[in-house]
Amino acid sequence: MLDSTWYQKAALKVAAVKVKTSWLKFLLTVTLSLVFISLGIWQLNRAQEKIRIRDHYLAQEQLPVITVSAEALGQNMAFRRAVATGRYIEELQILLDNKVHQGRAGYHVLTPLVLSGSGTVLLINRGWLPWGPDRRLLPRVDTPNQEITVQGRLFKPAQHAISFENTSSNEAFQTVWQNLDLERFESVAGYPVHKLVMQLDANADQDKSLVRDWPGYEDRWIQRHHGYAAQWFGLALVLLLILLVTSVKRKS
Repeated sequence: MLDSTWYQKAALKVAAVKVKTSWLKFLLTVTLSLVFISLGIWQLNRAQEKIRIRDHYLAQEQLPVITVSAEALGQNMAFRRAVATGRYIEELQILLDNKVHQGRAGYHVLTPLVLSGSGTVLLINRGWLPWGPDRRLLPRVDTPNQEITVQGRLFKPAQHAISFENTSSNEAFQTVWQNLDLERFESVAGYPVHKLVMQLDANADQDKSLVRDWPGYEDRWIQRHHGYAAQWFGLALVLLLILLVTSVKRKS
């Protein structure tokens, strides 16, 4: 059993402490702590979102290869492996600008494939090319003109909230694009276009100058979101500790 004097000493120490702080400092600290906690919870939610994407990606890998036809591709088919047969339209080929590979800037080459037996187009990302010494001279890409069968993985293009590019149907077709907008492409090309894009397999194109070193789905963003959440929660805890330390004083 503990000696009763221990309790007496502890009581005396507590009695010798007083808490004094201003309402402004208290409210400011609590408000900032709640903001930091909210940001931490937001990062945890982002991590859960990335986990769902990862699980969907891994589940799609286990499914059989599908054949792309004129029927609409559902968004749930993203990451699905697929084959498609048709002809490339070289004059409607897009160079998607500012794509980086191993520290070098360049283009992604996207060529529309008109599917056999229909007038529907599937955009094919055939790979990466570096910028040339003169940005005014666009790189030359060899494009087959016969009917071909291609194989790769379907992806949903990244959405951009703001775009300063012309999206009218009267727009003249341009080769170099900053962002991939499928609705814009559909309006200027005059073809119905699938809402998913195919990334070609590494050895699925005759042009060997194109780099198809596609990254797999990585978990680094899940770990980053967890790390950011820990930082926000840590900042909230530090603020509360600072308030406590600066507010507690010993009575004279």
